[in-house]
Amino acid sequence: MSRKKNGRGAFAPDSRFDSPDPDVLFTDRRGHINERKERQLCAQARIAITLTLEGECLDDVLGAVMVDDVVLSSGQLIVVVRARPGTDLAAVHSRLDAVKGTLRSAVAAAIHRKRTPSLGFVVLPEEVPL
Repeated sequence: MSRKKNGRGAFAPDSRFDSPDPDVLFTDRRGHINERKERQLCAQARIAITLTLEGECLDDVLGAVMVDDVVLSSGQLIVVVRARPGTDLAAVHSRLDAVKGTLRSAVAAAIHRKRTPSLGFVVLPEEVPL
C-alpha cells in the first residue's frame, strides 16, 4: 500500500490504491496521447495549408476554396476542401495536385516532426445555407 506524507510528519494511506481497480491500473494511456497528438498535427496542418492557399498560391481557382477539415488516415493527411458554387471540382482537384509540394513544404515548416505526411485532397461543393 502506498502512503503519502501528511503535514505532521506521519504517513497517511493513499486512497487511490486502497482497493485497486484493474481498469485504472492497467489502462493504456498512450492511446489518449496519440489521439491528442493526431488532433494537434491536423490543426497545425490545417492552419499551414489555409495560410499557404491564401498567401502564396496566386490562383483564382484556389482562391475559391476553403479548407474544411484535415484528417490523418494511415500516415497521410487528407485535406477536405469546399469549393464555391459554380467552381469546377475537377479543376480545383487538379490545381491542388499541382501545388501539393508547396503545401507539403508549408506543413513541414509548421509541424515539428521527423517526417512530414503526404497529402491527399477531397474536394466537395460548398453547401448552400438554408
